[in-house]
Amino acid sequence: MLHGGGVGGGRKGSVVQPGAPDLMVPDRLVDAGVFRYEDEPQMIIRVYENTYPPTRELTKIVVDAMGDLTGKRVVDAGCGTGVLSVAAALKGASRVLAVDSKGDCLSCARDNALANGVDNVVAPGLSDLFRQVGGKHNLFVFTPSPYPGYDKASKTPQYQPVETVRRFF
Repeated sequence: MLHGGGVGGGRKGSVVQPGAPDLMVPDRLVDAGVFRYEDEPQMIIRVYENTYPPTRELTKIVVDAMGDLTGKRVVDAGCGTGVLSVAAALKGASRVLAVDSKGDCLSCARDNALANGVDNVVAPGLSDLFRQVGGKHNLFVFTPSPYPGYDKASKTPQYQPVETVRRFF
């Protein structure tokens, strides 16, 4: 079961409950929280300036559905903060491939993996949902963002939620 709670411990910037409004603070940290699972270690998840905070309810549903991942290979498409990547690694996955089309998300996912002491989360570089994904995997996780993404320079859409979900089928 997933629980949320505030964290402290001398981190730079404000620390708030997961899902609270974004706060602009130093080092790109805008939100942080501790996610705890029954009978499992806690997860520290930081949210950076250009990433979206994970939705606790949706994250809980996906993480609970993962089950035991011992020895499994997992893809976290549109990894964002890497919350699902870290959860998969803590649930025993042998390798987790975290992909996203935003560099800030990949940095955030890598940092969250390091903060949680997991070394089997790989973020190979910018990718759409499938481009950097090769080989066979046992599980593919994806929580579509409800927010359309836009290229700031051209103000053109980069991500359309409905179209993105259709690509899976």
